[in-house]
Amino acid sequence: NKMQEMQTQCAANGIALAGEEDLAAFDEAIGAIVQERNISISQAEVQVSHTLLRQTRPKTLQHREEHINRLQQKGYLVKEDTTGNLESLELYRQHMNNISDRATTMIYEMQMKQWQENGSDPSTEPQKMDAIPSAVMEAWVTEFLKAIAENSNYCTRQPNKAVFDAILDGGRFLNQMEIHQSSAAYDPESRMQFTEEKFGVSRNDLQPADYERYGYVGTKSIGRMAESRLSHYGDVEFVFHKDRMKNRVTTTVGDSLCIQKTAQSSRIENPQLYSCSGAGFGEMQARLVALAYEYQQKKAADPNYVPDVQDMLAEKIGTKEHQTLGSLQYMELQYHGELTMDDVEEVKVLVGIERDMVRKKEDGTPESYRGVRVTEQDAAAMTTKLKAFNEQRKREGKPTIKLTLVREKPNYVPGEHDTLDDKYVTETPDVSA
Repeated sequence: NKMQEMQTQCAANGIALAGEEDLAAFDEAIGAIVQERNISISQAEVQVSHTLLRQTRPKTLQHREEHINRLQQKGYLVKEDTTGNLESLELYRQHMNNISDRATTMIYEMQMKQWQENGSDPSTEPQKMDAIPSAVMEAWVTEFLKAIAENSNYCTRQPNKAVFDAILDGGRFLNQMEIHQSSAAYDPESRMQFTEEKFGVSRNDLQPADYERYGYVGTKSIGRMAESRLSHYGDVEFVFHKDRMKNRVTTTVGDSLCIQKTAQSSRIENPQLYSCSGAGFGEMQARLVALAYEYQQKKAADPNYVPDVQDMLAEKIGTKEHQTLGSLQYMELQYHGELTMDDVEEVKVLVGIERDMVRKKEDGTPESYRGVRVTEQDAAAMTTKLKAFNEQRKREGKPTIKLTLVREKPNYVPGEHDTLDDKYVTETPDVSA
């Protein structure tokens, strides 16, 4: 009965212990730990279960919990319930007080602006709210970021047809450790440091393919996707199946290379305030708290309100009073473990969109120009290739990957109430097998 109980417990955590041999080994491991560590059988069962669970994870996530705990104990990453480092806890409280002061000021400024726009009725003039407890701020931010993630896509962008072809031909997404280049910043040393510092794993224990891949929380709005600040990464967006990505995605609010020293990744299923940069007396974190408060108010007024990542994080950045908050422009995702075309649900391709781009001249110096990454001819070839790819997937019993082509409407003149979506038209070619 105990073996069946443990088998059920392991299965609930995604660990297959089906045969008698596995169960016997499990029982033997429990007995060895009981003797070695002088602990109870129940304590040993928990430890063995945790060890087995970790072994099912990607290498970059196998020791994340212990790493976070070490950071907390050393004072590098502190929360209200952290014990063992009172000096760091006091610094944490001072930091959270700074965030509260700045966030309440931002909230008051937003409320005053709305009040003035609505006629400045003296009877409804807003008052600055009291200090916000740290636990409340953290809870607001977690709920806000979870709502964004749940109502958005998990994506990555690639430059053009050539990279699209290479991914389909190879069947998997490669990181810059494997291909020694990047469509953004090629900086393998910083990426290795990020992995060591944020996930607690040594580069000596990793092969190039073990390093995480990068993406972002993507809007479901076609117009906002087309004109996103992420367009410099490319015009081919891969959208992943969320159910296949469970428990292997972490996030930072902003570009991890830019905020590497001032933020810590958290699981996308439970995003944290500390995943936003704490630099500048917590200015960016305060802005995130203000946005999370605004989400609370909108949700209270309309229980069906759904936040959009672009609306909540990008379009509010760059105003005169908040020009220092550029790192809040998107939610970066780190994908851990193997990432293949089996994880892809849809490919969205921006066709014929002119961009400001940079190329190298013959002498090696950079040159700016206006160009198109994906032409109509490219789009036709990509459609044909994905259809053939789906035919092979059908023979293997795998689901079809959807294709969406996005183009600007010719001679478009915006109307008074138009949104960005009205500027674009979509086509979904039949690429099913």
